[in-house]
Amino acid sequence: MTTHALTAHATRAHRGWTLHTDNDPEMIIQVTQLNQAETCIRHALALVPAYAHRAASIPVTVVVDGEIESRACALRTRLAELHREEKHARAEAAATARQLADRGYTYRDIGYLLGITYGRVGQILKNS
Repeated sequence: MTTHALTAHATRAHRGWTLHTDNDPEMIIQVTQLNQAETCIRHALALVPAYAHRAASIPVTVVVDGEIESRACALRTRLAELHREEKHARAEAAATARQLADRGYTYRDIGYLLGITYGRVGQILKNS
C-alpha cells in the first residue's frame, strides 16, 4: 500500500456522499457534506498502519461522479483561476497607476486609461 497520492470518488447517496478510493477499494467512507470528505479520508488513513505515519501529508483528490457535479467542480476550478488572474491584474493596475501618477498624470486621466473611476485611482494610490 505505498502511494504518493490518493484519489477518492464521491457518489451522491440518499443523505450525503459515499467515498471510495482507487488505492484501497475496501476503504469506503460516508460523509454528509463534500467539504468533510478530505478530512474524513485522512482520519480513515490514520487508522491504516501503512498510511498512519504520513496520513496528513498524502495529497488527496476528491473526484465527484456525475455530469452536473463534474461541471460544478470544473467551474470551481475556473473561478479560482479567474480570481488569481484578477488579483494579478489588480496588482499590475496599481503599479501602472503609480507609474502614471509619478509621471504627472491626473487621477482622471489614469482612470480613463485603466477603465476605472478617478475615485478608485485615488484609493489605489493611497494604498500603494
